[in-house]
Amino acid sequence: KINFYIIAVCLIPLFAAVIKPLYAAQQYQKGISFFTAQKYSVSYDYYLSALNNDCLNPEYASKMSDNYFALYQTTKNDINLNNAVEYEKYALSLNRYNAKYYAQLAWLYNFSGEKELASEYISKAVEIDKFNELYLQAYGELIY
Repeated sequence: KINFYIIAVCLIPLFAAVIKPLYAAQQYQKGISFFTAQKYSVSYDYYLSALNNDCLNPEYASKMSDNYFALYQTTKNDINLNNAVEYEKYALSLNRYNAKYYAQLAWLYNFSGEKELASEYISKAVEIDKFNELYLQAYGELIY
């Protein structure tokens, strides 16, 4: 009987480690559905749930940034733009080798009026992914 309890206690953290990321992926997919339908407050809840259940996935943080940016575009509230920048910085901190996060952060800095930072981040995106046409085009627009 004691061996059963020892095994159960050892397996519970293992199951939690497997189930939480699966649940986060499910929440993330629901968030995408609501984001596509432009229901940003609902998609925010699902993205936040995904991020809380798997805080090491940079895509979840990046989608939170996208959600805040969409809110900024509809409300023109600078707080939403600042939150978008913060979540994109968090996504970048989780994956420093993905040019997408640098490019997205460059555009966010451009919208917030920080042209030097926009130039710096788009340069880094192009440095990482030299042949991406979108980054090269953005480089031409964002370099000051």
